[in-house]
Amino acid sequence: MVYKEKEPLEILATDFAMPSATRAKRPVHQTLFTFHRRGTMSESVSDADLVERFPWTQITHDSKHHFRGWLDKQLLINRCGDCSKFHHPPKPVCPDCWSENLVPTAIDGKGTVHLAMHLHQGAPAPGVDYAQGPHPVVTVDLDGASGVRFSSTVVDLPVEEVVIGLPVELDWVERYGHPFPVFRKRGG
Repeated sequence: MVYKEKEPLEILATDFAMPSATRAKRPVHQTLFTFHRRGTMSESVSDADLVERFPWTQITHDSKHHFRGWLDKQLLINRCGDCSKFHHPPKPVCPDCWSENLVPTAIDGKGTVHLAMHLHQGAPAPGVDYAQGPHPVVTVDLDGASGVRFSSTVVDLPVEEVVIGLPVELDWVERYGHPFPVFRKRGG
């Protein structure tokens, strides 16, 4: 299924500062979703084009901003405009206070490995060769986004050094012809 955008989502930043009572009267699709800086790569990408650029994952109305951030090499995590809590994966409402006032927020991607797996087999993916040894997959507790964990891989580090507690930082590689978030050992 291809999502077709009904109308452009062009809301000024001042809309997020409106009182909740005023914001609640507007349709959700007109209230929540403008956050990109002018002149970014993702600004000109329609929803349908976004789905075509990332065919290996499901993109929904709730997650499209997260993936648009990838095109600009930004990790965007939803933050509630009312209770200020971060949550991931993207959802249509804040899981803590049920507010629809969600603001995709760029974070720096520094964190600590919470879970480390060494995969010996799996689906084919660019840059992954199971014949050379296990492929590390990690879940990282993100600093500055309390309670949020993000999963990816660690690059440029021997697999035996990818362990729980490892301090990491976000980096980007090309996969499927587009930016893909990965982690590197912090300071390494």
